[in-house]
Amino acid sequence: MKKVVLLPDSVNLKYPGYLKILEPILIRSKQYRVAGEGEPIDSSWTIVPFGVIMGAHYSRHGFDVAYLVDSVSLGYRSVVWFYVRRWRLFHPELWWNLLRYIKYAPLERDIVFGYRKVIVASRHDAGFLEKRYKRSNIVVIENGVEVGIDSSALVASRSTSDFGFRLGMLSFWGAGKPHDFTWFIEEILPPLRRHFPAIRIVLAGRGGNDQIRRYFESNGCEFVGDVRCLGEFFSSIDIFFTSMRKECGILNKVLDAFAHRKIVVGFEPNMRAFSALKSGFMTYSNASELIQRIEFVKDNPGEARAMEARAYEYVVKHHNWDEKVERLNELFDDSAVV
Repeated sequence: MKKVVLLPDSVNLKYPGYLKILEPILIRSKQYRVAGEGEPIDSSWTIVPFGVIMGAHYSRHGFDVAYLVDSVSLGYRSVVWFYVRRWRLFHPELWWNLLRYIKYAPLERDIVFGYRKVIVASRHDAGFLEKRYKRSNIVVIENGVEVGIDSSALVASRSTSDFGFRLGMLSFWGAGKPHDFTWFIEEILPPLRRHFPAIRIVLAGRGGNDQIRRYFESNGCEFVGDVRCLGEFFSSIDIFFTSMRKECGILNKVLDAFAHRKIVVGFEPNMRAFSALKSGFMTYSNASELIQRIEFVKDNPGEARAMEARAYEYVVKHHNWDEKVERLNELFDDSAVV
């Protein structure tokens, strides 16, 4: 196999989502390495820019493949529409995301037209890019996931009396990410608490500081910070939920929940990349729908277990990192491509 050097920019390396892609690739194959900005690179290696910044920077250098990961224009545009649909036209986040869209959409276009192959992590992103740019050079290599210990015995022992109204979320809380939850606190949580007085919201993940912790706790949410053992976190909650404002591709934390047999109720735009998984999760668009989903999980533990089993089988079959890295190997070994 050809040796491949992945070139992420320094900003990418601060985000756990990108590291969740890079680290499994490096662990599984010595044919890959990551080079920082300005590092010398052996001319015999195949150079693959990683992310939108480096992809755009090298789009005119004659490289064949870029690893875009996600469509940035889809992400920023969908956040703008999130606020427009709520008639919050003067919200600072609407304008911040609009400016980011204006900045990054041309860079994305340069990548799509500047490389023979562009890798993204979901078919949803690929479909958007192909339709937007009328191109057929998008390659889908979905993220893998480390499948947790088979917890079927734990799941099988669940009964209605075990349900404790504990909703949990994993996220990276740096770089403006709390905005993906503040709207939930303002819009969804009040009616949720009126309907379920005993409900507990447990938030976990890296990047949170004391200010974020105080904000969450002042709104009655538990913030546990970085989680060293995913199994312990998932076993401590009843439902894993998402609240990202954007329409997006594969969410690594959702894959983690599926791999640990935890029922997922996701904000509808977050789950569009999982359209191939039938009856393996639930979605909500407003507080009323989330209340209905929680009631369903509480009153139908057998159905919830069946959904968890389907999601677990789905990630075992479709999100195996060994297979994903082999797919990358095939892509870079294809002489017609690189």
